[in-house]
Amino acid sequence: MEDGYYQLILEKYQNKDGYFGGLFQAILSVGDEIGLGRALGYLERCVMERRASWLDDVLNKIEKSENLVEDEYRIF
Repeated sequence: MEDGYYQLILEKYQNKDGYFGGLFQAILSVGDEIGLGRALGYLERCVMERRASWLDDVLNKIEKSENLVEDEYRIF
């Protein structure tokens, strides 16, 4: 069932469209069953996966220069 909880939170996270009520309600509901800390851990996983995906996309599109520090500054 653990994957089911993660899938529920992931679905709400991906489909929030500026409205976070459904996401937060899902976290609270899951938290009632498995603990709020674990439910928030699933949300953290969703955020980290999205950021990692964004970074993979961006790194492939960025022109690199001789200056590594400047390149990193432009990325972030």
